[in-house]
Amino acid sequence: MVFDSGSNIHLLTLKDARRLFSEHKTSNLKVIGVSHVPVVAPAEGQLCLSVQDTMGRPYNLDLGKAFAMKDVPMNLISVQLNFKAWFYRSF
Repeated sequence: MVFDSGSNIHLLTLKDARRLFSEHKTSNLKVIGVSHVPVVAPAEGQLCLSVQDTMGRPYNLDLGKAFAMKDVPMNLISVQLNFKAWFYRSF
């Protein structure tokens, strides 16, 4: 997964979405990437990750709504969405 400061959505490959989404729904969201050609992201769901800290303690992170497409070269995690979620949770 790559943290992307230019993305305003979390975008995963369909293969990884099947494994990481806690809920799966059909989506019609059109994603406009660097080619400026809209492409439909056919799936969406709740992106939940299980991580461990350096002491081995497990944590579950709910990163919210994410989308999935077939021809995504890598999974993109939106820095913008994470910053907003973590900032507003701290108050």
